[in-house]
Amino acid sequence: GNNGLPLGVPFAQGTITTRLDSLAPGGSIHDQTTAPHTGTVVEGWAQATCTGPVQASMLFREFSGGVPIDEAGVNAEVAATTEFATFAQTATGIAYANPSPTQSAVITFTVYDNSGARLGSGNVTLGPLAHGASNIGPLLGLQSFTGFVKITSTIPIISLSLNFEIAPIFS
Repeated sequence: GNNGLPLGVPFAQGTITTRLDSLAPGGSIHDQTTAPHTGTVVEGWAQATCTGPVQASMLFREFSGGVPIDEAGVNAEVAATTEFATFAQTATGIAYANPSPTQSAVITFTVYDNSGARLGSGNVTLGPLAHGASNIGPLLGLQSFTGFVKITSTIPIISLSLNFEIAPIFS
């Protein structure tokens, strides 16, 4: 969960906070949650350990009246780091998580326009095993921009971004 405590996720075998999967050589696992398409949105993040090399990914899907209308696939990060940079505009969604079980992270978000001019900056402190997410424009009080965001942290974190340039479609 966003607070660093285990978050129950509903799967076919029940609502669980931890799962163990065995993956055959050359095989794959695709398991969709059984969460309802309506109701309260719950945020969180996942951390996995493996005994062999794997590539994990996550699919985000948006529904309207129980019908999927948009989706984007995101590959898992293979290692936490202290710097990220990506294309961004006002509605770009940024998610970030602190994989450290003991240290807090001070995360700095700095936005630049297409010419490289700095438009704004702000910090978020994230506790151990905690997660946060925001649209970058509102996070920094920016009304409108197109450019990029640089994300730095005092300790290694993980982060991903979703582009909402032509909302409600995202990528």
